[in-house]
Amino acid sequence: CSWHTLKYNFPMGLNLSLSVFPLIGHDIGGFAGEKPSLELFVSWIQNGIFHPRFCVHSWRPNQDENIDDNNENALWMYEDALPLIHDALRFRKRLQTYLYSLSHEANITGHPLIRPIVYHFQSDIKCRNQSFEFLLGPWLLVASVYEENASTRTLYLPSGTKWYNFWTDEIYDGGQMVTVTATLDIFPLFVREGALLPFHMDEHLEIRVYPFEENGTSEFNVYDDDGETVDCYNELEGKFDLQTIRLTCNKKQIHIETFVIEGKDNKFTWRFPTNEKRVY
Repeated sequence: CSWHTLKYNFPMGLNLSLSVFPLIGHDIGGFAGEKPSLELFVSWIQNGIFHPRFCVHSWRPNQDENIDDNNENALWMYEDALPLIHDALRFRKRLQTYLYSLSHEANITGHPLIRPIVYHFQSDIKCRNQSFEFLLGPWLLVASVYEENASTRTLYLPSGTKWYNFWTDEIYDGGQMVTVTATLDIFPLFVREGALLPFHMDEHLEIRVYPFEENGTSEFNVYDDDGETVDCYNELEGKFDLQTIRLTCNKKQIHIETFVIEGKDNKFTWRFPTNEKRVY
């Protein structure tokens, strides 16, 4: 395993997604060979949490447990990295409803969960050669670190929309290259203008709203089921909840509507960017 392996996981995963393999993921830390360094392992995990399949495992050619052949991957193998790994896993847990809703969408429509940037920005020629960033669903632009000793990450933000820095709520114009902080405790992540992002906070489901700066409309379907029934659409066996959230913005107001398509009316809490001043 190497930084090169991690980097080229990105285009390989995107090609699989476009080839009707929506629930893909990579062997975090590599499957065979010498185990990764602490920095590489943490970066690999921070990339893996945005994939449908998240799995840490490896192959040990020597089955004698008394011999350390430096080939085994485990979440706990670097004590100093445990807080960073815990934070990454907790972040994935908070995206659970978003990931599940995207999985439902993939089942119904065929849209992949992870998508090349060009998937949603086909008129932006610069997006056609972007292989090392990807979209998770329609809202999140993931720019994972794939170089050793990195402290920043440079990426292209697609044109035709604005982008929020997930960590700071700073707004960037699309159609430009940007360089952002990329340390082991801050992985680069952007949110598309107009996003309605389900995000678990403790005991409640929060919808993080990223309003259009001016006029715009967007919507997202939030899906849930009993977690057990294979055929949730069978009226005699399973039950599911499907709710549409719609966002409409102008320069003065933010308007949010929810529509129950099937099941119960889920109650959400709402979070807006820290610099948002409009009435909603």
